[in-house]
Amino acid sequence: MLKNYLIVAWRNLMRNKVFSFINIFGLSLGITSCIFISLYILEEISYDKHWKNADAIIKINWEETGNGITDPYAVSAFGTGPSLKRNFPEVEEFLRIMPANNLTVSYNNKYFNENKNYFVDSTFFNVFNYELLYGDSKNCLREPNSIVISEAMAAKFFGKNNPLGLILKYPKNSYKVTGVIKETQQKSHLSPNALLRINYSDKEIIEQQEGWLWINTYTYLKLRTPLDAVAFDEKLKIWAKKTLEPVLKKENVGYKIELKSKVVSQVHFDNYHADEFEKSDKSNVYFFGLISFFILLIACFNYMNLSTAKATKRAKEVGMRKVIGALRKEIIFQFLGESFIISLISFIFSLALLVIFIPAFNALTSKNIIFLNILADFNFWAISLLIILFISFIGGSYPAFYLSNFKPIHILKGNLNLFKSPILFRKIKFRQLLVVAQFAISIIIIIVTILIYDQLKLLKNKDLGFNKDQVLVLRMPGLDSLGNTKVSSLKNELLLSPLIKKFSTANQIIGVEGNILFRTKDKGQMGQSSLNVNSGDYEYLDLLGVKFVEGRNFSKQITGDGNNFIINEAAAKFLQLKNPLSAELGWDEQHLGKIIGVVKDFNYNSLHTKIDPLVLALRNSVGLYALIKLSSDNVKQSVDLITEKWKVFFPQNPISYFFMDEGFNKQYSRDDVMLIIFVCFAGLTILISCLGLFGLASYSTEQRTKEIGIRKIIGASVTNIIKLISIDFLFLILVAIIIASPIAYFFIKSWLQNFAYKTEISFWAFLLAGILTICTAFLTVFYIALKAAFTNPIKNLRTE
Repeated sequence: MLKNYLIVAWRNLMRNKVFSFINIFGLSLGITSCIFISLYILEEISYDKHWKNADAIIKINWEETGNGITDPYAVSAFGTGPSLKRNFPEVEEFLRIMPANNLTVSYNNKYFNENKNYFVDSTFFNVFNYELLYGDSKNCLREPNSIVISEAMAAKFFGKNNPLGLILKYPKNSYKVTGVIKETQQKSHLSPNALLRINYSDKEIIEQQEGWLWINTYTYLKLRTPLDAVAFDEKLKIWAKKTLEPVLKKENVGYKIELKSKVVSQVHFDNYHADEFEKSDKSNVYFFGLISFFILLIACFNYMNLSTAKATKRAKEVGMRKVIGALRKEIIFQFLGESFIISLISFIFSLALLVIFIPAFNALTSKNIIFLNILADFNFWAISLLIILFISFIGGSYPAFYLSNFKPIHILKGNLNLFKSPILFRKIKFRQLLVVAQFAISIIIIIVTILIYDQLKLLKNKDLGFNKDQVLVLRMPGLDSLGNTKVSSLKNELLLSPLIKKFSTANQIIGVEGNILFRTKDKGQMGQSSLNVNSGDYEYLDLLGVKFVEGRNFSKQITGDGNNFIINEAAAKFLQLKNPLSAELGWDEQHLGKIIGVVKDFNYNSLHTKIDPLVLALRNSVGLYALIKLSSDNVKQSVDLITEKWKVFFPQNPISYFFMDEGFNKQYSRDDVMLIIFVCFAGLTILISCLGLFGLASYSTEQRTKEIGIRKIIGASVTNIIKLISIDFLFLILVAIIIASPIAYFFIKSWLQNFAYKTEISFWAFLLAGILTICTAFLTVFYIALKAAFTNPIKNLRTE
């Protein structure tokens, strides 16, 4: 019996080659997209789940609340970890991490700028059980000035040699290599290039061992057993009230502090607390999964549509089977089996598509998916089996139950109008509902894609309130007083060239250094507020073209300007300063400086957020970055000049630079990826829907051969025939547009809430999506209609 089913299924595939191709190709596209997104989701949710006792590892976040405003930090005070271990018996171990980027590291005349350098406690491997290629994880960070490096960093400096005991030179210290972390495919928000033991004898470290105002440390706790997060946060709240409030009161800080715990497997999605680690948006992960499901569903709709459309041609087969004793369940089993075979063939084709598109997918999502690794992954085969079974049942269920319901007596009499819709849909065929559903999904994705593009265009072209064009940003190495002198000499040399217009240094380019508790004095009244701060030299604001509302810039000619401040309009409003230039600011009440200027609000952060209050301070020493305003004449020649001069003054420090506009646009890299994925999804949904429409139009035309022939004989023109065949399908597209538009509007309005600056949801986006879909659908049907219109009617009637 099974053999007979397989033979019949194969014959039907071969007999209807066009329809089989449409089904298999459409399903292959759906399966491929679904697998890609499934692999993406599996990797995203796998972050930090591989650690031993991962459920018992938590990260501590820090929140300050004052003046009705809460400032969240991913970092906490340096003394948080040790104190929590002493006061909480459930804490088995603590770990502090202080990242440092762009540090020049050298060995044997090899110099590289290294990022992801983590200064850590000796307890690092007690919390995160990395496997070492060389060294002993229990003891490798016990000695002062010891360092554990990644396998990639070891290869860069030492080749294939064992590096244990060798010395790497950092800007402030030399470190002995005591371990090498083995490269792994497991994902973590931590991806260190180097783990450097915290120098506990450092003067600043000694002073801050129990300090609660030095907020610069990522704190992790390893608990003895996994605990309820809400209950543990309540304990942290009580501890903060008991331990921190007296310290803050002593320091005259009127802020409330709360600590919040986050299980380490959720840190990858913890966007509420911004930090330096690799992050993702959980809502995007779920949304992409939903879209891939819809693509698969559209492919299934195609299969259902074409199968039911061809039902009359298989009606006699069903009738004969029933006459000779076949039960309805056996016929259902046969059609579901055929659906399974088509799904299996489609899956095999999808494997070929995976091989072709994996490089592009990796480039788009910054993943490192390897096809051979996929084949060895149990999750891949489990997902694939679920997809095949889903298609087999969803795609084949309606045709199976529909065809198996035919009564043999009616079939053999030639009465094939056997299936009746419910009364509510008596005038609507099920196939029409499927076409509407297919194109409605496609139109939603097209509309959303257009509006996402509009939003990103707004973000990248909006006037930010400062000039970021033609500004090259140099990452400065760790500098001492001699290094500061070299920067000054570099500046003077470069400004001699007409290619270089301006030169400045600052501690932060995009964003801010952080929040600082400022003391304020206005009209004799003292206050305090936590404000964003950034610092630069005298030329910083001038180079960026930031405009002043009132007051002046820092001046070398005015003694004492180093103690003064400039604020933005948002800060003046937040501090409720009616006359800002008469108020004072300071780090503490004993050292207040004047507010000498108010600048027009400019977007120093991503346009996802509104402009927050900002304080600008004068930095006398060189910051982390140098900003160089280039002439627009010859950018390449300007960069070559800067590189040449850099080698003269900093021969042992590799140059590292980027253009400010490119750096600013990187803030929207996630949104760019989202747009590209939507474009791909929109193309796929339209392609699959049009494949189904092509097949359905072909069958519809085939069924109306006699009608078309008679119409031509009595004088119908080619235009009339094309209109006859196209009008029904175009009506369905119009219905799909009406259904899709409000759904797309609701979604894009919700998505735009993530941005402080939003594009207008304009009518033209919906109109363009509708016109694009109608034109695509018409072109799909047009070929079939044109072919039918030019066919000899005599030949059609003769064959009928």
